[in-house]
Amino acid sequence: MAWDPLLTQIRDLLAELYPDEDSSRVVVDEAAIPAGRIKFKIDSRTNWHNILKEADLRGMVPAILAVARKDFPNHAGLQSAEVGSSGKLAIQHAPVQPPAPTAPQEAPAVSSPPAPPREPAAAETAEEVILLIHGIRTQAEWQDMVARILEAVPGTTVYPLKYQYFDALRFLCPILTRRAPINELLWRIRAGKQRFPDARLSVIAHSYGTYAIGTILTENPDIRLHRLVLCGSILPRNFRWDQMRDRVATEIINDCAIKDIWPVLAQSSTFGYGASGSFGFGTPEVRDRFHNFGHSGFFNNSFVSDYWLPWFQNGQRSQGTTPTATKYWWSLLTVIQLKWIAILVLLALLVWCFWPARIWTSEGLIAHFLITLNGTQPKDLGLTIFTFLGPPAKKAGSKLAFPDGLKPGKYVELPYAGKYDVQCWIGLKLGRPRELAYTGELPQLPEAYSRPVDVKVGKDPILVAYTYEHRISK
Repeated sequence: MAWDPLLTQIRDLLAELYPDEDSSRVVVDEAAIPAGRIKFKIDSRTNWHNILKEADLRGMVPAILAVARKDFPNHAGLQSAEVGSSGKLAIQHAPVQPPAPTAPQEAPAVSSPPAPPREPAAAETAEEVILLIHGIRTQAEWQDMVARILEAVPGTTVYPLKYQYFDALRFLCPILTRRAPINELLWRIRAGKQRFPDARLSVIAHSYGTYAIGTILTENPDIRLHRLVLCGSILPRNFRWDQMRDRVATEIINDCAIKDIWPVLAQSSTFGYGASGSFGFGTPEVRDRFHNFGHSGFFNNSFVSDYWLPWFQNGQRSQGTTPTATKYWWSLLTVIQLKWIAILVLLALLVWCFWPARIWTSEGLIAHFLITLNGTQPKDLGLTIFTFLGPPAKKAGSKLAFPDGLKPGKYVELPYAGKYDVQCWIGLKLGRPRELAYTGELPQLPEAYSRPVDVKVGKDPILVAYTYEHRISK
């Protein structure tokens, strides 16, 4: 039997009064309608469409109305509903005046009531409002295309929600910057609820929009959705959808893109995100549906018409493709995550910069100093050479006192590392000064060394102190 258009209003009325499957089953049982041939659905309009179709076949629509009137005795819509002897529904919008005695008129047939006046096309009368939420680094040009297709569903109004341009740097920062788009979206969603208080509210969210709506649902228990479709999701895969069962009336759809690496990189690069848009949630509360394209492959006429339009039109969920084997290094990025590597590198740089530096006195450095001093290799000159960080101290008798020095191949530590100049000292103790052909004049050194700061020449030994600037570089 074909669907009677007169049942459409009663379907929508009962879908509002009994929105869930359990309450509709109670009505069917009390109306004594066999439930075996009824295809119960989560979507309330589809559910009551199937119930009334079966009831109409059995002529039991009056029984359903009787149960509804018992549950809602003061409901104006139910009181105006009348059912003729054939079991067909008629809605009275105004009482029919009795015919005047002097001018008899034919009473209108009950089975052919005048058509109800058409509601104005104002947005405030929408049955379902779909909000579209975009991601980062975009002005969301796809929203207009999606709105045009979904508004073909009778009683549906689609509103694209936007927020300020959100760049990758603020997206990656785990603190401070992420709240601004979420706060913008929250007041826009509340504005939609106030403008359409009786409409069912649904959301399609992409990329960062999925993180935003997940945060909004978590923090605002009063916001409830009829349908929720996620695509390119970056919510963590362990997001607690089990705690959201009363927030979304129908099954949650998570459209995953098999070739989409961005959710993987989002999880690997910073905190708070997850790869649910690549690998799915894997939980009973969400239906993961896979497609063979990348992060923005959802936004074309074919996909929207094939997958989203049936879902919002009659609750029909189209099947996706079978997911292929995941690339191994994608999964590896969720374990060996880029953010931890970056943190370790940063810590290593900090240690490198502030760990004590060491000056190494090499044989080559001392040999260079001596060659500069007398132009010959230091052979059997009876020299003791050492370096130290402080100037020699003068003691009584104007004798130079050198601190314990640094012998070749040893280290001395500086308080911190980096690239800087430090004044070091080289001391020479000449055991056999005559073999050095010392003429009484202090030798001049290259610019790398300074003039001697103090010299004490005695019989044996000779003590000479020179300073030089040593470049410390790790």
